[in-house]
Amino acid sequence: MSKARKDPQKRKLREKAVRQRVLERREEIRAERKAMREELIKDIEMQQLEHGKVQQLLPGNPDAAERKLAEREQKVVSKLKKNLEILKELETEYDREQASRKTVNEQLEAEGFKTIKDKMDALQKKLHQYATENLDPSSVEGLPEPNSDVKQEISDNIENDVVKQS
Repeated sequence: MSKARKDPQKRKLREKAVRQRVLERREEIRAERKAMREELIKDIEMQQLEHGKVQQLLPGNPDAAERKLAEREQKVVSKLKKNLEILKELETEYDREQASRKTVNEQLEAEGFKTIKDKMDALQKKLHQYATENLDPSSVEGLPEPNSDVKQEISDNIENDVVKQS
């Protein structure tokens, strides 16, 4: 090609590359702004969920402001009471589980299992005995008492194993 034809083509390629870089940079800026905007929206929604939607009160209306403040305080107190009840229930459940673990651990140590690996192997053998003989978990000595979710999961697993073996 002649030199006169190469120069405009090179210039067009350079301009196209520059335009592409500018577009990419604009897209990056837009993506950053969009992410910041979405994060701000999420923060606002979380604040509204935690504290309720704050309604603008007309200035000079102290009765409405006091009423809203009293309502908010009542809601906070009720939520705190509910959370306290939940925490107490969780604490008692935790204490029961710890006591159960302690008794199982003491039983296993009394049977002569000292290391964690030995204890886990013994528990696995007892669980296998429970699963193969369809025994009640409380009838197998040394197994901790499972909660209702675990009982349901174990019974589902046993049913699946029986179906697979058939």
